[in-house]
Amino acid sequence: MKAPNIRSLFMASTLLASSLGATGFGYASGAEKSYREARAVLDTGIKSAGGLEALRAIKDVRRTGRSTVYAQGQSLTPDTLAVRQVELTSVVDLAGSRSRTETTTSGAGILTGRTLVVVNGDQSFGYNLVTRGLNPTTPGGVTGARNAMRRDAAALLLTALARAETLRSLGEDTLDGKRVRVVTFSDVDGTLQTLAFDAAAGELSRIETLADSAVLGDALTEIHLSDYRDVPVGTG
Repeated sequence: MKAPNIRSLFMASTLLASSLGATGFGYASGAEKSYREARAVLDTGIKSAGGLEALRAIKDVRRTGRSTVYAQGQSLTPDTLAVRQVELTSVVDLAGSRSRTETTTSGAGILTGRTLVVVNGDQSFGYNLVTRGLNPTTPGGVTGARNAMRRDAAALLLTALARAETLRSLGEDTLDGKRVRVVTFSDVDGTLQTLAFDAAAGELSRIETLADSAVLGDALTEIHLSDYRDVPVGTG
């Protein structure tokens, strides 16, 4: 498979087209056209990622990373945002719906913090490695963590395929000077996921989610994927 740095409806559509053709109509709805375009883009993306068998063979993913976080809505002034450095190590067991995420946060004017969050099915807790405080995760937090596993970049194409009847094409766009084909689908909880695929290589290039934030209002989250490399399943 390729790793980055970072059918009911079809049958019904076929039957509908056959029925209309038999009565002399050659009509195909806008929704059906949009679905077919989006499905072709997704199928190409799956093939580019190594194919269905390779994607389904992924059982767990380990990641390490560093990032700079700007404290929007939590800084002393809106024009000068507090800056924090974050180091993260995570292991996601996609097959078992489990995850372990350790985060270290540091920066000027704040105490260095280290936290551990563990999710195991419908149960989860957070542990402060500095104060040694243990707190159960709220039901909403557990739901969010399980949603995140389903939408993990390593599992997202399979999630979209499982929700293929909701696929719709949004046409083409440009990302970092390259042409991309954009599709959207509705996850099981109703959240819309927008995916951009490189028009030439077929690889997934961007994931977008628009959600309501109590602090920021409508907040768009983007995940960009690049630097794809061939990685045998079962290796780092």
